[in-house]
Amino acid sequence: MLDDDLNNSRLPLIDHLAELRRRLIFCFAGLIIAFFAFYCIADDIYNFLMRPLAQATEGQQDRRMIFTGLHEAFLTQVRVAFFSAFSVAFPIIAIQGWRFIAPGLYKNEKKNIYFLCNRDPGTFHSWCVLCLLYRCSYRLGILSWL
Repeated sequence: MLDDDLNNSRLPLIDHLAELRRRLIFCFAGLIIAFFAFYCIADDIYNFLMRPLAQATEGQQDRRMIFTGLHEAFLTQVRVAFFSAFSVAFPIIAIQGWRFIAPGLYKNEKKNIYFLCNRDPGTFHSWCVLCLLYRCSYRLGILSWL
């Protein structure tokens, strides 16, 4: 009788771990696919991100971005690709996290979390671009004359 109880109590844990593994595989697969897609265009993204600094320092002599190490150019492309991929793959990661956590929540808890997390990812990205184009270029303009 005791062995049957132990086996029955272990089965849900194994099932939960298998479900967690499956969800994590989906998350990492989405992130890796997005990473390789964005790594191909990392130079264009980097140029877009550096445009406010280039406009703020335009016309000033000896003002340019340099890499001080041999590996920095490659690592910069990897970082740009990773953060771009994470921002695009975040809805996949959030959905997989929600699908793993949601069965264990009460109805009122699901409603509260759904209200907080049900926002359009496009709003997040548009605010990021707005911040980059307006606020950062203004602050870089102030910092360039220091």
